[in-house]
Amino acid sequence: MRSFGSYISKYLVSFAAFILILLFLNAVVFGLTFQKIVTEDYGDSSPQSMLEMTAAAATPEQLSDDAVQKLRQNHIWAIYLNADGQCYWSVDLPDNVPESYTIQDVALFSKGYIEDYPVFVWNTDDGLLVLGYPTDSYTKLTSNYYSIAALRRLPIFVLGMLGLDVLCLFLAYYFSKRRIIHNTEPIVSAVETLADGKPVSLHISGELSEIATSVNKASSILNRQNEARANWISGVSHDIRTPLSMIMGYAGRIAESEAASKSIREQAEIVRKQSVKIKELVQDSHYKGFCKEQSANGFLFHTHNGLYGKFFLFTPQHIVIDKPYQEKQKEGNRTNSHFHTVA
Repeated sequence: MRSFGSYISKYLVSFAAFILILLFLNAVVFGLTFQKIVTEDYGDSSPQSMLEMTAAAATPEQLSDDAVQKLRQNHIWAIYLNADGQCYWSVDLPDNVPESYTIQDVALFSKGYIEDYPVFVWNTDDGLLVLGYPTDSYTKLTSNYYSIAALRRLPIFVLGMLGLDVLCLFLAYYFSKRRIIHNTEPIVSAVETLADGKPVSLHISGELSEIATSVNKASSILNRQNEARANWISGVSHDIRTPLSMIMGYAGRIAESEAASKSIREQAEIVRKQSVKIKELVQDSHYKGFCKEQSANGFLFHTHNGLYGKFFLFTPQHIVIDKPYQEKQKEGNRTNSHFHTVA
């Protein structure tokens, strides 16, 4: 289960990395989208820059030609007021904008608009410089005051909320990981048990109940196969004892017979010895455990002279009594009696 937990952690970390990459890409796209706007609106044509440039070039009598040209390039109008609110001069003043103002008017438009034009003011020794921008260029907050206590608490609030959000995300990750592991641990353990060839039984409700049902079905099929294989081996082992005893008896008699040639007696002794090995395998009380091994090797035994007419194939999965030796002889297996391993 530790590997499964690492698997979940790896993908959660990948998900978090994906979120960070996505945020970075959003920041890049935002910068590319607003780069031109920010450069223009807060560059040389910004209200602060234009006010400083115009105030430096302005006198009560006139404004320099360079300053006038630059104002017109940026579609900005200007008016220069004296201490009484009267106009010294103006540049491209709209028709609906008055040329004289009271102190109340100045108090109102200094932080807002004149006839929907966003205006910006600059105080000089000779009067008040007013620059007006196009109606769709800037928006102004007329009630731009804030509580000092709120501003002081704002960084603490932001840091506290950020820390709390990180803590909540960590807790959500921790408990969700625990819940996933808790719900899937029985299934993973059951699959590992099935891999060892042992039956399992799961009782799980909820979203994973279908998986548990499938695992139980696979376990039932495996159990029935194991039982069928064990019954089959038991039956074959019982049926093979009698002919095997006959083979051993006849082989022993031939090996001890003086009438048989030396070559025949040697072959008969080989048959008898190999038959003893087969009998020991069949009678082995632990043969079922041997059958469960995932080995691919088997054992082939046959006779050369055709006296016994059978050969036996043993594998870790089953025992097969195969066709007579005479048929193998037709296929070209003309070899001495021997005992070999086949894949």
